[in-house]
Amino acid sequence: MVAEPRLMTVTEFMKLPEQTKPTELIDGEVIVTITPTYEHNQIALRLVAELMPVARARKLGAWSVAPLALFISTYNVYQPDAMFFTPEHIPDRKKLPLMEIPEIVVEVLSPSSRSRDRVRKRSAYADRGIAEYWIIDPEQSRIIVSLRNVEGAYIEHAMNDPVIPAGLFAGVEIDLDWIFEQ
Repeated sequence: MVAEPRLMTVTEFMKLPEQTKPTELIDGEVIVTITPTYEHNQIALRLVAELMPVARARKLGAWSVAPLALFISTYNVYQPDAMFFTPEHIPDRKKLPLMEIPEIVVEVLSPSSRSRDRVRKRSAYADRGIAEYWIIDPEQSRIIVSLRNVEGAYIEHAMNDPVIPAGLFAGVEIDLDWIFEQ
């Protein structure tokens, strides 16, 4: 007789001691990854730095950066690299995991997370109702903005130039050379 693995719930996960490495709950399993590289961190911060003044000027909402625990479902708590919240969904600043649904979730791909970010998390973010999922690929120096359609699936819009092609920040020009430090 083989014992079934026991899945951890969000409630149990949030009682774990504070971690120094990125720790997520994915399908009931605690996943601990290595700390992102400096490049990974800088790409996320530079993107947010480019878009924060636009968000503020247009009163669109607020950006946050990792590490923050985002509730996805009973057995899933993710730590996206960046999130954008509209004014009506600004999270409670003192509670974790964040229960509010961000408008935008940003993941910077790394070798250890590439598959998980492109498939598993993408599907979970769509199911949670997150309107935009941005994937940043440092290896290819590109950003893909995916928008959730009425059926709940993401439609990809690759950035082929410095202008954001779709979504809340559509038409905003950003400095891709600086973001990717080329």
